[in-house]
Amino acid sequence: MNRVGTANALILFGFIWMFAAFDAIAAESQMAGPSSNDRQKDAAVTGSPWSGFDDPVLNDLVHRALRGNPGIDATNARINVAEAAAEATLAPMRPVVYAEGSYLLKDFDAPVTGSASNLLSFIEADNIDQGTADLLGINLNQLRAMQNAPSPDYPNYMQTVSAALVAKYEVDITRRYRMARQASLKEVSASREDVQAQAMTIASLVVQNYYDVVAANKRVQLIEAQIENYEKLLQLVTAQFNAGTATSLDVLQQRAQVESKKAQLPLAKTIVESGKLQLAALLDVPVETLPQIPAELPELGAAPKVQADNQLNSRLMTGRPELRAATIRLDALKIKETQAKRALLPSLAFMGKVGYGWTRINEWDGDEAWQIGATLTVPIYMGGANRTAIQLAKAQTVSAQYALENNVLQMRTQVRAAQERERAQREYLAALQAQTKVSELTVQEATRRYLAGLSNYINVLTANDVLQLNQLNLIQAERNLLSARINLLEALGGNWTRKLVTE
Repeated sequence: MNRVGTANALILFGFIWMFAAFDAIAAESQMAGPSSNDRQKDAAVTGSPWSGFDDPVLNDLVHRALRGNPGIDATNARINVAEAAAEATLAPMRPVVYAEGSYLLKDFDAPVTGSASNLLSFIEADNIDQGTADLLGINLNQLRAMQNAPSPDYPNYMQTVSAALVAKYEVDITRRYRMARQASLKEVSASREDVQAQAMTIASLVVQNYYDVVAANKRVQLIEAQIENYEKLLQLVTAQFNAGTATSLDVLQQRAQVESKKAQLPLAKTIVESGKLQLAALLDVPVETLPQIPAELPELGAAPKVQADNQLNSRLMTGRPELRAATIRLDALKIKETQAKRALLPSLAFMGKVGYGWTRINEWDGDEAWQIGATLTVPIYMGGANRTAIQLAKAQTVSAQYALENNVLQMRTQVRAAQERERAQREYLAALQAQTKVSELTVQEATRRYLAGLSNYINVLTANDVLQLNQLNLIQAERNLLSARINLLEALGGNWTRKLVTE
């Protein structure tokens, strides 16, 4: 190989490398998504739906949960998987350069020359006489000289050694590889939406568990207040008994009421501790590190406005990260379907090779070698692989489309159901509040009549029992209304998870 050939091969190497690098960089700049360094980790909870509850303790707990919850960490890890898969799609758009070497030992029969290459090799000169030689036209003296001459020492094998540098590059003329890149980057984006969906779920669980503890604390305070009220009534009845205006039965009945109410207190406190344990598990922290949780449920304003079904569908498509992820993955499947169809088109690849080779029979002999070329491949029949790939991609796209529509329908139903539960809970709470006010007046009137000697003590006991039951039911009704509001906010979704930032 001459120097011109070597130079041409090296120029081709450079051309392949620069062309491929430019092509890959262009693809990367056009299609690259945000890096993992931009991943959302911590919550700016000021924009969350429950920030309107104006509870700094709750906001801090939600922030801590979104920062360190194992479920979110696991979902974040899947982003790394998607990013690695996206990085792998760049490989077909880059050149392939490798070194190769070979050694070949080949067995073959040694070449035969001279008289040994014809029929005379089968005739021994010492076995025929002159007459026979003359008849056959053979010169006996020449035949004896050739047969007695030493034969050349030819080996019965050949050795070949080669070493080369090879460069290959397939031009993405059909943009199949760029489509694979686009689809993989969409999977990265969908995985980020999965993180937001997980964050929304975790935040909702924290809020629900937090207000379970708040309601349990309020229930404990109410029971303690009821015990105190019953003890005051016991003192009153005892004084009436000492004055001769009450019976011993009245005293015993009131004492039984006090003990019965005290028995409720340990169970109520157990519910508080159980709620704290669940809350600590969501935050993945020891329960002792939880802040002091208040005992007052927030007052809710008007319910968020919910549009008609068509407008609600649009709101859900932008507000629910699960639907955003499903939409992105549907787009990725459509791209893959087009990519599968492009596999039916021709492909073009360049190849360059430069190296050196050595051959030995009797002695080593070597020379440079180079090769350049291009290959145009046109698929004709691939065993049905391309057709099957197209059918699979199309079926996956249709399935994802139906799944997305079904998810929209289910989430719209969740909104309507949460909306109806809140409406019903508001009506129930209003009726219960009115009933509680009447119960308070009934207790006051029953107590007044008892002290005036106009009725017996059983009326006071009954009125107090009804009032305290209504008070406990009132706390649960307030909690149920708050739960319905949280469910409605979660069902509506929102873009507050997009405000998650990296510290």
